[in-house]
Amino acid sequence: MEVFTDKFIKILIALSIVFIGLQIIPISKKARIWNNCVQSTVDYLESNEKLSLIKAPALQWMAIAICNGNGARKKTN
Repeated sequence: MEVFTDKFIKILIALSIVFIGLQIIPISKKARIWNNCVQSTVDYLESNEKLSLIKAPALQWMAIAICNGNGARKKTN
C-alpha cells in the first residue's frame, strides 16, 4: 500500500507541475506582446522630431500609457 501511495503522490506532483506550466503560457504570451508594444512605441516616439527634447524616462512613461490604452485625449471644459 505504501508503494501505491508514493507513486500516487509522484504522479500528482507531476500533473500539478504540468498544469501550472500550462497556466503560465498565456500569461507569458501577453507579457511578450505588451513588452513589444512598449518597445516599438518608444522607438516611434524617439524617431519623432517634435519629441526630440523629451528624455528617455518620459518617453518610456508615455509609451506605457499608450500601450495601456490611455491615448491622448482632448481636454473638455
